[in-house]
Amino acid sequence: MNKKKITFFLFLVFTPVILISGISCHRFSAQKKYIVATSPTFPPFETITKKNTLEGFDIDLINEIAKKGGFSIEIIPVLKNNLIYGLIDKTYDIVISGIKEDSDLLSRFSNISYTNPYFDIGEVLVISEDFYNFKRLNDLAGKKVAIQKGSKSISKLKQIRNIKLKEYTDINTAFDDLARAKVDAIVADVSIACQYVYYNDEYRGIFKIPKIILSKNRYVIILNSENQELLKKINNTIDLLKKDGTIDKMIDKWFFK
Repeated sequence: MNKKKITFFLFLVFTPVILISGISCHRFSAQKKYIVATSPTFPPFETITKKNTLEGFDIDLINEIAKKGGFSIEIIPVLKNNLIYGLIDKTYDIVISGIKEDSDLLSRFSNISYTNPYFDIGEVLVISEDFYNFKRLNDLAGKKVAIQKGSKSISKLKQIRNIKLKEYTDINTAFDDLARAKVDAIVADVSIACQYVYYNDEYRGIFKIPKIILSKNRYVIILNSENQELLKKINNTIDLLKKDGTIDKMIDKWFFK
């Protein structure tokens, strides 16, 4: 099955998601409606709930962008490997799916454009309930901190007095050690941290993510390069939502509960 057929197949499979969301098919609408594709397997950016609805930070954001930007959208779930191809062949108009600006997906294609970053958080801390008095980075002085090999935050953490860094190749082992009090904190990419803290039944309620940003990753929305007018409109709206604090409120809702 080729990529275009797979994309169409997914559209059919996930039609209940679209209907439950109250989104009607764009071809029957008199108003211009842009099709937004997302791969809903990356919480808290996007996921499908038990009620077959799409939710997540990206879902809230693109809906707010459309509302403030004055245009209508229809969101469809698509396999991650097909996101770019459907954009190129104009099966859909916009892709928002937790995509980093330096992603291999973007570097392989010349006929796509991407917006200004709408999210720039990289690595954060995860702490256990025994360390909930944590307030600032220097509170890690003398503490044992788990960190993945190759972390962007190693140099920053090494500046903390008497910190004890323990490198891991398997992040799951690091979370097991945090649960057993073998380490006091974990440094992890914010998306991984959220998946363990908010979506893992074993750890939910015993871990916390303080709002301390250790490094940055720039996340962008992508479009076909022919659609420069829409790109400009989305960029202007992202800037507006940053200035009025809307994006910060969404970040707190989904990443720092």
